[in-house]
Amino acid sequence: MHTIQRTLLASAIATALSTVSVGVYAADEQTVEKVEKVTVTGSRISRVDMEGANPLAVITREDIEDSGFMTVADLLRNTTYNSLGSYTAQGNNSWGSQATINLRGLGAHNTLVLIDGRRVPWSGVMYGGSVDVNSIPAAAVERIEIMLDGASAIYGSDAVAGVVNVIMRKDYDGLQISVGAGRPEAKGNDEDSFSLLWGGSNDKGNLLISYEHDETENIVMADREFSKAVTNADVIQDVEGLSTSGRNIYHWGATQYKPLAGTCEAGNTKAGFYGPYGDSDPRKATASYCAYDYTAVADLQPSIKRDIVNVLGTYEIAENVEFNGGFSLSKRDSANTAAPVPATFWVRSNTVGGAAIFENNGFTFDPDADDPEWAGIKYRFDSLGNRVYEIEGYDLSGNAGLRGSLELDFVNDFEWDVNYTRARNDYTSNGTNMLRLNRVEELAEANADFLLPNGDVNSKYLSEIGHTWVDNTDVKFDSLDAGFGFSLGELPGGDIGYYFGVQRMNYEMDRSFDPLSASGDVIGVFGGQYGGDRTVKAVFGEIMLPILDNLEANFAVRQDRYSDFGKTTNPKFSIRYQPMDNLVLRGSYGTSFKAPNFQQLYTPENTGYYTVTDYKACKDQGISLGQCNIEEDSIKVTNVGNKELGPEESKMLTLGAVFEPMDDLTLRFDFYNIKTEDLITQISSDYLLQAEAIAGSSAAVIRDGQGFITQVYTSNVNIAEQEQSGIDLGVSYDLDLNDLGTVDLSTGASYLLKYEYADEPGLEAYDHVGLNGTPEYRINATIGYTTPEKMHRIAISAYHITDQYDWVNQRYENGKLVQNDKEGHIASHTTFNVNYRLNLPWDGTANVGVRNLFDRDPSFRYDGKSFNEQLYSIQGRVFYADYTQRF
Repeated sequence: MHTIQRTLLASAIATALSTVSVGVYAADEQTVEKVEKVTVTGSRISRVDMEGANPLAVITREDIEDSGFMTVADLLRNTTYNSLGSYTAQGNNSWGSQATINLRGLGAHNTLVLIDGRRVPWSGVMYGGSVDVNSIPAAAVERIEIMLDGASAIYGSDAVAGVVNVIMRKDYDGLQISVGAGRPEAKGNDEDSFSLLWGGSNDKGNLLISYEHDETENIVMADREFSKAVTNADVIQDVEGLSTSGRNIYHWGATQYKPLAGTCEAGNTKAGFYGPYGDSDPRKATASYCAYDYTAVADLQPSIKRDIVNVLGTYEIAENVEFNGGFSLSKRDSANTAAPVPATFWVRSNTVGGAAIFENNGFTFDPDADDPEWAGIKYRFDSLGNRVYEIEGYDLSGNAGLRGSLELDFVNDFEWDVNYTRARNDYTSNGTNMLRLNRVEELAEANADFLLPNGDVNSKYLSEIGHTWVDNTDVKFDSLDAGFGFSLGELPGGDIGYYFGVQRMNYEMDRSFDPLSASGDVIGVFGGQYGGDRTVKAVFGEIMLPILDNLEANFAVRQDRYSDFGKTTNPKFSIRYQPMDNLVLRGSYGTSFKAPNFQQLYTPENTGYYTVTDYKACKDQGISLGQCNIEEDSIKVTNVGNKELGPEESKMLTLGAVFEPMDDLTLRFDFYNIKTEDLITQISSDYLLQAEAIAGSSAAVIRDGQGFITQVYTSNVNIAEQEQSGIDLGVSYDLDLNDLGTVDLSTGASYLLKYEYADEPGLEAYDHVGLNGTPEYRINATIGYTTPEKMHRIAISAYHITDQYDWVNQRYENGKLVQNDKEGHIASHTTFNVNYRLNLPWDGTANVGVRNLFDRDPSFRYDGKSFNEQLYSIQGRVFYADYTQRF
């Protein structure tokens, strides 16, 4: 009979399996030892083991080193539980240095992130919606616990999909210095890192100080074959990486677009501009375009620089009373280059400048007409220079607490704790070479020389139309909590455990722009000014019932009172049953609550310019929505917050089993089901355009007199329901080869059985599993070999994402889905990482390895170029090495 030991077993990072160690505590019959209790993620009651009734994944220090990933963000991003991918640094936006974790694909805002059990505050850059995991230092991490179950009954809001608890190193004595570098085979994205770790301890306490610095270079779009421009074509639909917001003009109601005079003419094509190109759209048979290559200058991924200082310590200030505290300071800088501003400006024929533009471009007009004629110029303001978004962010957090124990006559194991946390983050984003569109139109109409004969903007006007916007976001978070736990009463399985506590949290957020940007006069500003504050007061309790030696039940409940949303009460029940020494069965059921964040509620009207697909035009021409390739670029898309949003409410069920059929072989199975009501989501412009095509018209889509798209309005709404269910599977095996060393194998898979929701209120929900961005399953596996003396270790990891459908052809009748055909194909994606570790006699460790060994590109959509940036890395093959010396 094999006994599942209650030890902290963890799979390799390639699988990030849930903790697979379960079983009974076994003490040596010949000795009597004091049993040390620990508190694990998902419960506040101390227990004698790491394994309770909740599924828990653990990433150990060795897993981190085996993986070859430089940051905690990359580590988490590649777990199977990050099932739909998560945000990482991307080009052409102001989030720059940010990265998130998105458990179960329910959104990063539904994943609670803790450091040593303390809540990490929202990121200001991401508008208070989620946590930036790039703020966590990898060098100081001891392990990462991932609770794969809703936990609002324990931690409150945000813990809908689960909890990521980063446990920092504490009991470390000595000095450790590490240096590392990574070099992609393709151009760009070089990595360099340095870290320093010092720790000391005595019989009274311990202190740990760490510093981490790393830098990652940018990647320009033209540096990757899949994102560089393709200019050799006859029609605009066949080019890639070019924008029709180059230099083009059309006479309203009289002509189609044509190149602006002086550009894209024979022998007079300016660098970066290509054409003229025709148009395959029959509505634009006479159109031609001078297009701009934005890939030559725009970043596919920004540069990032991080500096993080972390201090942690404990000290016994009296018998059975311990102080614990620490602080962290994180500074992150990123620079993100985008192509010069694209915009469409308008001039009238009865103005000085407008008449000059009409004449220079061969447009006929009546200068004495009562009603002026209009010309639209679709223009790339390259004379201003590239847009550069520079973000400087500071995170400062500190916490202090006391914990202790008392010997009381009427209860056993009485423990108490009081903690206070204060966190501040401040982000300043500067966007240079932005555009004042209103001023452009004023100057273009008032001055005949605004545009030079070669199509450039006259340099004397550049200072008046350009602008550097400043976006500053401050987030403040304060939390005070206190609680106590004890044992009182007894059941056949042991003492009954209790924990009760209270908590008060306060959030404040303020986002502001420079006055000119705040006035709405600058285009390309991401979001608008807003702010808010929220106070949450909570009471909570938990009870652990050891009904039998092999049967344990837990019940937890928490009530939160929101200053802006009333109150909510969330219970959770879980059970653990061990019918045999080598088998554990477990299950849980609970509810969760998620209040809207400040950005969802209060964002004022803000506008960006994007390339959109004109599905209505395709439908009118008999082209299916899935095959639609009629695009309009630099279209005005306006989003606004919704103060009428309600909260999201969820229910979650988990059922699982862990089985050890033989020594060192562990099998794991976990099923989950999550139902969410009143889900908050932003309706995309793409969906609104598809809905317009199906319905024939839409108030959210604005078109001009010729039927071309000019603007799309989007907002956040509470969509009726979402239901998700899935299965997590895992296998872990250690093979002792005696004098030949040890081999370890771990593999895990996350299967998505259902991901059902409606795309828009009033429409029937349907299952999204298998569609682009919603892979049916992810599988990770790692095999490692360690020599007997543990001097050498090699680990090979595989990461697999299944194939997906590219699009869906749908048809609704009265809100009911009568056609739902999944079409197209996105190939499956598998990458391999290899890491070799050498432990040296002088207490040094060297790692060398390769990430993405076979240089696998992302899996592309039908066009062979676009891909899901949240699922796939764009680095390509990366060679890396690092060295650590301990003193």
